[in-house]
Amino acid sequence: MMSIHGFVMDRKGFSGFSVPASMHNGATPDGSAFAGLFTDSTGAHGYLVKDGQFQPFDMPGSTSTAAWDLNPEGDTVGQYRDSSGIHGFVRNAEGQFTSIDFPGSKNTQARGINARGDVVGWYVDSAGKFHGFLAGPP
Repeated sequence: MMSIHGFVMDRKGFSGFSVPASMHNGATPDGSAFAGLFTDSTGAHGYLVKDGQFQPFDMPGSTSTAAWDLNPEGDTVGQYRDSSGIHGFVRNAEGQFTSIDFPGSKNTQARGINARGDVVGWYVDSAGKFHGFLAGPP
């Protein structure tokens, strides 16, 4: 696992990423910032790379955090796990978190966010069926 590293491939070419066990998942349209996840001996953690600076983060109270996308404003979405299940989140540009839970679901995952702050993702209902969702800005 420690041999896996995220990378960026764009019109300018390939650039590696020095954080082991990492995966880039989403980026701003201009490629100046990107979000992802990495694992270490304590579990999975989200990260943001902006202006070349690696910024790891965890949803408060979580045992696992994964970032999946971000918008040009710097709002990041993903999912986290805690003792009650898997939940979606939005982390705003200032680092404040908002949890996303579809009513009755123990597994809600936010996977994308646009410039307006609309969040898309999926959830599992009480019967075990998967559904998509679109949520307005928090």
